[in-house]
Amino acid sequence: MFPSDWAFIVYTIYVPVLVSLYILELIVIYRNRRQYISSFYNIFNVMAIVDILACLFGNFIFRLPMYSISNGFYKPMMDESKWLSLVHTFVILVVCLSFGYFLNALSQVLGVLMAYNRFTAIFLPQSHERVCIWHRYNLIVGIILCIILSMVPIWFLI
Repeated sequence: MFPSDWAFIVYTIYVPVLVSLYILELIVIYRNRRQYISSFYNIFNVMAIVDILACLFGNFIFRLPMYSISNGFYKPMMDESKWLSLVHTFVILVVCLSFGYFLNALSQVLGVLMAYNRFTAIFLPQSHERVCIWHRYNLIVGIILCIILSMVPIWFLI
């Protein structure tokens, strides 16, 4: 076994555990949603789903090709498959890379939105939830704006 194989084994152990804890946290928030009814938790839930998708998607696109164990596993399939032409492989690769970068960019932009939410909570503590930007529909518009802003770094890949 190569030293990178040990890193792969450790990675495949701790990532599912941490993703499971993240999912468990979402379940607890969902079951007790009457207690967690603020704009912070709405942003947190969206950000958690994006983070989980980015972790799972990034695993297959960015991490697996780096390790010799997975390269050895997929190599015979790629050698024998006749239906994957160079064009199909290129299109699949561009779409997967674009989506992987998009999820990471979306996570960062949602982090900025959450930081702004916390900023207004500190500097406007009495009227934080009453401020019009944290109302439900404006929050949805803010999340859609985050999605649009996170497409900016990857527009040339689409």
